[in-house]
Amino acid sequence: MNPLSALLSLDGVQKKTLGIQYTPQEIHDQVDLWVDSMERVFKHRQELLDLFGLLSNQKLSILYLAGAGTSEFVGYCLQGLFRQNFRVPVQVVSTGKMVTHPIEYFTHTNPLMISFARSGESPESLGAYEIANQYAESIRHLVITCNKEGGLARRAQHNPNSLVICLDEATND
Repeated sequence: MNPLSALLSLDGVQKKTLGIQYTPQEIHDQVDLWVDSMERVFKHRQELLDLFGLLSNQKLSILYLAGAGTSEFVGYCLQGLFRQNFRVPVQVVSTGKMVTHPIEYFTHTNPLMISFARSGESPESLGAYEIANQYAESIRHLVITCNKEGGLARRAQHNPNSLVICLDEATND
């Protein structure tokens, strides 16, 4: 039996005593969630090709990768990939800083903002989305969230310049 299986086989009391009620199961479930996330993204393949085609053709002037905490970290993980594949500036932005200092970011016309948001309910995620729409009227959005019922997903779904990809609820830990 491997170490993860051993932890998963413990009863609830033992897991609580060790302080591992959730983590082993979350680790175990990750592989299935990765496959599910990939399938959800692929369902939007043509929309993503169209959106990223605007970057390739330089019809969008800058790419913002926006998030807070671990969602901001996702942006840092992807920043190099986007820089290598598109000929536009790519900037990772904390949604908190975007809310408090919007004029620092929305000086470009035709930006694309990819928002990474676990719950999509934080004031900074909602605020960054709204402020981006106020400061850059020709902005395009890609929202990737774990909560299809979150405020960010709901707002973006009603905006024709937004594409929303909702990951499995199990990713919203």
